[in-house]
Amino acid sequence: MHAQLQKFVPDATRENTVHILGALYCPNNQDDPKVHSSNGTYVIRVGDDLYVRCSDSSCKHMKHSTSIQTVAEVVEGTASRGNPWVKYTEDAYAILESKAKRRR
Repeated sequence: MHAQLQKFVPDATRENTVHILGALYCPNNQDDPKVHSSNGTYVIRVGDDLYVRCSDSSCKHMKHSTSIQTVAEVVEGTASRGNPWVKYTEDAYAILESKAKRRR
């Protein structure tokens, strides 16, 4: 996974790469934040930012979208992929949490 992101974010390393289950909001569903309980997300920490990619191959929210509406920045060069890499900053993630709480 780190090699995919490293093409666009050179500081991405294997040592800072993890697969997390049921903890982070899926970057493919930023309009309606959800946490995948079984498939999770791939996460790479670079400095204070997290680069996140959904690991669920059936998660198709962004795959069929003609315009990507995001809170967090999609990493340039990955938007056309089925599951693009997204940069979660502290501020962006707080917005996702707020959206999820309003939905409950």
